[in-house]
Amino acid sequence: MKSKSLLIISGILLTIIGVLFLVLPEATLLIYTKFIGIALIVYSLMKFVGHKNRGNLFFDIFMMIIYVILGLLLFTQPLSTLFDVIYVSSIFIFLQGVTMLVSLIYNKEFGLNPFVFVAVIMIVLSLIILMNPFVVIVIASILPYMVGFGFMYAGITEIIFSSKYLTE
Repeated sequence: MKSKSLLIISGILLTIIGVLFLVLPEATLLIYTKFIGIALIVYSLMKFVGHKNRGNLFFDIFMMIIYVILGLLLFTQPLSTLFDVIYVSSIFIFLQGVTMLVSLIYNKEFGLNPFVFVAVIMIVLSLIILMNPFVVIVIASILPYMVGFGFMYAGITEIIFSSKYLTE
């Protein structure tokens, strides 16, 4: 299969996932949560295997352990509320921001650059979510719909992009 066909199929699948979030928000969120758990475990293992002297090994092992624990919690314990998903996602975003800053400092690239800006934004937004229960309540009530529209937008955009700009 060529890349255009794969992108169109990917766009269709993303759109279907988005529709599922809108039609069956709770069931889809539960399945999605389990998938995120598996993805965190796989991500941490792949990140560790692909380490190859690109940073601080001790820090990468520490982050891998945290991601595996978060992944196992999400997969093995079906979440009864959306608050857990929001908190775990916020912790993940926070840790990604910290990891990015540590890598930039370790590689002596800390300064005024877009990566520092993105890392700081990730840390600040995740801390706002983690420290403000009202924000979590608002996010929890609309989360499945935000995710649904996000997937639909990504799917439709991918279909349009691949149809318009790619040739078989």
